[in-house]
Amino acid sequence: MGDTQDMALLGDEAVALGSLHAGVSAAYGYPGTPSTEILEYLIASYEKGGPVARWCVNEKTALEAALGVSFAGRRALVTMKHVGLNVASDPLINGSLLGIKGGLVIAVADDPGMHSSQNEQDSRFYAAFALIPCLEPRNQQEAYDMAREAFEVSERFHVPVALRLTTRLSHARAAVIPADVREQNPRAKVQEKNQWMLLPAYARRNYVSLIDKQKDILAWSTAHPANKLELEGRDTSLVVITAGLGGNYYEENLADLVASRGGKVPVRLHIGAYPIPREAVRRVCEKAEKVLVIEEGQPFIEEKLRGLLPQKSAITGKLDGTVVRTGELDPDNVRRALGLVPRPRVLTAGVAISPLPGRPPQLCQGCPHSDSYETIKQAVADLDPTPGHPTVAITADIGCYSLGAMPPYAVPESIVCMGASIGMAKGASDAGIPYAVAVIGDSTFLHSGITGLIDAVAANIPMTLIILDNSTVAMTGCQETMIPSVKLRELIRGVGVTDAHLIELEAKKQLITENAARLKAEIEYPGLSVVIFKRECLEAARKRRTILKQEDTKNPVTTKLLTPSRLGHKKDIILAGVGGQGVLSIAAIIAQAAVKAGLSVRQSEVHGMAQRGGAVLSHLRISDKPISSDLVPQGGADLIISMEVLESLRYVSWLSPEGALVTAAEPIVNIPDYPDLSLIIKAIEGFPRYRIVQAAALAKEAGLARAVNMVMVGASAPFLPIPVAILEDTITGLFASKGEAIVGANQQAFQLGRNGVDPHCGAEKGCNA
Repeated sequence: MGDTQDMALLGDEAVALGSLHAGVSAAYGYPGTPSTEILEYLIASYEKGGPVARWCVNEKTALEAALGVSFAGRRALVTMKHVGLNVASDPLINGSLLGIKGGLVIAVADDPGMHSSQNEQDSRFYAAFALIPCLEPRNQQEAYDMAREAFEVSERFHVPVALRLTTRLSHARAAVIPADVREQNPRAKVQEKNQWMLLPAYARRNYVSLIDKQKDILAWSTAHPANKLELEGRDTSLVVITAGLGGNYYEENLADLVASRGGKVPVRLHIGAYPIPREAVRRVCEKAEKVLVIEEGQPFIEEKLRGLLPQKSAITGKLDGTVVRTGELDPDNVRRALGLVPRPRVLTAGVAISPLPGRPPQLCQGCPHSDSYETIKQAVADLDPTPGHPTVAITADIGCYSLGAMPPYAVPESIVCMGASIGMAKGASDAGIPYAVAVIGDSTFLHSGITGLIDAVAANIPMTLIILDNSTVAMTGCQETMIPSVKLRELIRGVGVTDAHLIELEAKKQLITENAARLKAEIEYPGLSVVIFKRECLEAARKRRTILKQEDTKNPVTTKLLTPSRLGHKKDIILAGVGGQGVLSIAAIIAQAAVKAGLSVRQSEVHGMAQRGGAVLSHLRISDKPISSDLVPQGGADLIISMEVLESLRYVSWLSPEGALVTAAEPIVNIPDYPDLSLIIKAIEGFPRYRIVQAAALAKEAGLARAVNMVMVGASAPFLPIPVAILEDTITGLFASKGEAIVGANQQAFQLGRNGVDPHCGAEKGCNA
């Protein structure tokens, strides 16, 4: 039976739980932000006896494994980010021609705004290209429900089904109410073998069958409740068509839009199931003078409307610049698209802030890649001291080591896609560049670098492949690589690289000069050489040494709903800091406490390169009423909580004129142009409501230096619509597995932060309201 309790889940976790409750038998994927947490959740379940869940070497092999599960009659899920679907496109397009038996769902997380990606491609185009259904949830509850439904749809039409997510949904947290749990399908191997063999004679027949299914798939999408038509009593002169998160941001601005139009409410169609419901579009737009399309991603719907609607209807959206074409949607750019004036902000109420220096992501302090890049720089400078090194080409790849393209290293000269570094170095060598060098990570090499290396071996290309082996998939959360580092040498020898030019070096600062000389010799060798720099990732080592597990997104807090404690209250909060400080942990604690208090919660965060010492931002919205958007509108924040004093000023455009700012006093100086601290403090003192907290000192006083997070939760408690007892209970639950001493220290840190007095904020500032 279904659980009657609410769960505070990320969108990714909601998809995972929906799949579990739909009776999935196996799940596969390759880690990639923002999709990673789907499979991490399922792997945690697998380790406790749940269905099979495994990482694969790449997205193609993951989808092919899922096809095998479906062939056996059971349900399978595949997870990946949008660029991973490029890798899996061969089995995707061909898979649509098969007679899918067990439901097969492909959960793809797109990344508008390129928070941790090379492009902004829209996976809805792939679903249309493959002629398969696509579901696009707009909140965490829909992510759960649609994941469950997608397996049913797959078995109904005997095709794979795409589930399209985006970053802000994947990494936003809200309450989800689970339903009944379905049993797994019994094993029942396919008997109609000709439906699974794409020999031309069979494939032609299967393609005809797929085309014949399209009318039924279209009828399904037309009747789907996610394709919601709001027509009766509406003003037909303006039609707004929304999709995905665009619908949330539209609703965030709807009251102001209606007021600006003298009380007239536009006709609206929200699309959440594809193919596009053509008749609903024609019906809703038949009297429209203007049609505005608000969709997250590329203009997928907008482009198709031009073939569906009469010429008299003016279609606006991304293609004419009414809606921003690049980056992700948010409440503010949708507000501009609706023709509304910006909301008032603290910056328009007399508070002035000087421009702030950027805080880009960077390699972690002590990262082994730092020493590897210093070694490469020295070797290249010895080979060709001319500025720009015209005789040397250094092609690199996708991973946290991509940050070596930035100062102070500035080593990679190209970053394109997984595995491209090797093929590009081969091509650069063929084009006549004397010293061609490819740089790739250990996991990326296994993902798609091996085939490029085989090409280079076969042609005996004069190039050097450098593998940065840190024994983990570091960028996406330190997942294990598919084979251990000790087997890399054996694998590389197996494709034909000779022992004489297969060199392993330890990436250490004290060995840079010695390693640079050895690397230079291999680059000068007139044939193929491979150099492996070896040292474990610091984050992976820290994770491995952790004895006791924290409650985190793999084990989301489950709570019974309570009666709302402070009706009529809402708080829109911006949380800021530097990657590695635990900003997202604070957001999760407050969000979980709010769920316990019976309040509606939306918490949005972005994972990826910013976590590597860059500026980190999270949105947290709490209310006793339904919340439309995961993102706080600019000028809408009631509170900014910052773990770092400079970062408290970076997002003040979100702060309302009556909002409060609570910040830790301590600076983190990891950029060369960090401003004078006294100037930062002076700027903060110009705010109407603020509190500066000596967070590090208070954490030490509590007996646990790492408890700075809890100090900041305590310092923010007076501004939150959550009883202190519930915050205390949430903290206890979070650290219970670590023992009474750790629980006590964190509770003490919370209390010190809550009661601490600082010289920059007195009662007259309203800080204890």
